[in-house]
Amino acid sequence: MKMGRHVWLFVILACGMAGAIVEPAWEICAQAAPSFALKEDVSIPFTLENRTIFLQVQVGGSRAYWFVLDTGTKYAVIDLAVAKDLGLKLGAPVDIGGGGKKAVMGYMLSDSPFSLVGLKGFSQPLFLALPLDNVAKTWGHECSGILGTDFISEFAVEIDYLSKTLMLHDKMTYQYRGKGESFPVTFNAAGWPMIQVAVMDGDRPAIEGTFVLDIGNNGALILNRPFVESEHLLTPDRHTVPFLEGQGIGGGIDASVGRVTGLQIGRFLIKQPVTMFSRAANGAFASTESQGDIGATILEKFKIILDYKNSRVILEPNVRFDEPTDYNRSGLFLEALGENYRTFRIKAVADDSPASEAGLRVGDTLIAIDGQSVSELSLSDVRFKLQRAKTCELLVERDSARLNASLKLRDSI
Repeated sequence: MKMGRHVWLFVILACGMAGAIVEPAWEICAQAAPSFALKEDVSIPFTLENRTIFLQVQVGGSRAYWFVLDTGTKYAVIDLAVAKDLGLKLGAPVDIGGGGKKAVMGYMLSDSPFSLVGLKGFSQPLFLALPLDNVAKTWGHECSGILGTDFISEFAVEIDYLSKTLMLHDKMTYQYRGKGESFPVTFNAAGWPMIQVAVMDGDRPAIEGTFVLDIGNNGALILNRPFVESEHLLTPDRHTVPFLEGQGIGGGIDASVGRVTGLQIGRFLIKQPVTMFSRAANGAFASTESQGDIGATILEKFKIILDYKNSRVILEPNVRFDEPTDYNRSGLFLEALGENYRTFRIKAVADDSPASEAGLRVGDTLIAIDGQSVSELSLSDVRFKLQRAKTCELLVERDSARLNASLKLRDSI
């Protein structure tokens, strides 16, 4: 987990009895929209911000909006404010759960089709409108909506993090000829893909479990509370720190962050992954339906093929496979504000961290790093600088006064 690990977005709308495994997602989405056939493969470039995939989407004849591609969401969702601006007809209200502690209010939609820029002839309905403004602040990028399982299920989707490209294949004719490993995939009641993996922890035998593959979670490995407790994974001798950055839908997440020895995904071993040990009493991370969640910090080590039609996910390791995962080295949790998300405000400061030792406070606004104005940087750029440096000289604004702060960055886990 790196500085970009901030959003744990899970739109939970059960398709049946909670905890049930449902039909493959391509069969589910067929109820919502006619299947779309591709005559040839289509390449769609994407923007990658804080390990999150952003695609351009149009709603009716609107301008292009940025939507997130997320395997941890089933339905196509649009930001409530954008829906109102576009004059979309809001239907029945519905409580939406998430990674946090509280539900938020969303609205059902009808007769609100969207299209993907670069994919001619494609249209699919938006299903929900809900507020996403806080999500955009933690990503540092416009987030006007989310595309999930219903969209992905229309194709065999190839995600190349290195080239920042989606390759869409016709799902009925797609044949894989690469050297990656194929994993059988099932879907939980919310329509999220899950595979079998094993957690390695010290000298004990491998602990097998079912884990959600979640490209919309820009962290590494999450272990759900029931799994943590049943396997006694939060022992007093394990070094952890409080989870600083968890700001999903519905509020913060109660968890500790440390490491396990490894995550075995088929023949692929991820060594010493940063791991969030959930203590959540409710929400996604208190679920017994799966044992946890694998996020983009791990998944970006692969080219990923989501072939839901054939109930499989294929992983091909890329050149970043052996790079270690790391965690917040500054003790700062920043959010991005303003029209272009170029105003960076401190939302949280970890105790006993470089940030707290430097006297930084919640509400301080970052002005410059090592003499460079942050107005020239994205939130991803700022987090990268704070993560990679040994020391940083920060200029911040507090109550109209400007203050200097020296950070001596260090690993916390």
